[in-house]
Amino acid sequence: MNALEKVRKVRESLESSGIEDADREAEMIVSHCLGTDRIHLYKDNPPVPDIVTREIDWLVKRRSAREPLQYVLGYTEFRGLKIKVGPGVLIPRPETELLAEEAVKAVKSKASGAAALPLHTSHLSALRILDLCTGSGCIALALANELPDAEVYGTDASGDAIGYARENARLNNIRNVIFLEGSLFEPLGETFPSDATSVFDVITSN
Repeated sequence: MNALEKVRKVRESLESSGIEDADREAEMIVSHCLGTDRIHLYKDNPPVPDIVTREIDWLVKRRSAREPLQYVLGYTEFRGLKIKVGPGVLIPRPETELLAEEAVKAVKSKASGAAALPLHTSHLSALRILDLCTGSGCIALALANELPDAEVYGTDASGDAIGYARENARLNNIRNVIFLEGSLFEPLGETFPSDATSVFDVITSN
C-alpha cells in the first residue's frame, strides 16, 4: 500500500470515530510515521512498509479513542519550535502563543526606547525572564529563542514537566534557559537569595 491510499483509509477511520479534522490529522499521522512531510507525501507517494502500517494503525486507534493528537504524535509546534508533550504536561493553546508574543513585543518595545515595560536592567543583553509553572517549557523556550541575549528561567513543581522542558531545550538547541524543579519562586533561592521578583524584568505564567 502506498502513502496516499493509507491516508485515505486513516481519514475514513477517523471520520467514523467522529474526529472533525480527519483530513489534516490523517496526513499528519501518516507523515509522522513515514518520517516525511505533507509536501513529499503527495509528491512521492512512498510505499508504506508493514512495520509502519502497524505503527500508523496503533496511533489511529489511540486518536479514535479521543487521546489528544499532540500526545499521540508526542509533540506539537509552538512559535516555530518542536515541543515534546505527553501526559503530565499541558498542550499549548493558541492563546499561549499570544502570551509569548506579547512578552517579546513588550521587551523589544522597551529596548527601542518606548515606555512599554519598566525593566530593572538598562540593556537587553542583561535581561532576566522567569516563566512560572513552565510545564513543557514552551513559553520560556520561545522567549529564549526570540531573545537570545536574555537569561531565561523556568520553574515547575512537577519533575515530569521539568524533564520535558529540559528535553525540549536540547531538542531545539536553546542554551540560554535554565529549568528548575520546585514550586513557583522556591527553587530560585540559591541562585537569587534576595527577593526573586526584584531581579527579573519579565515574569510570565500561563
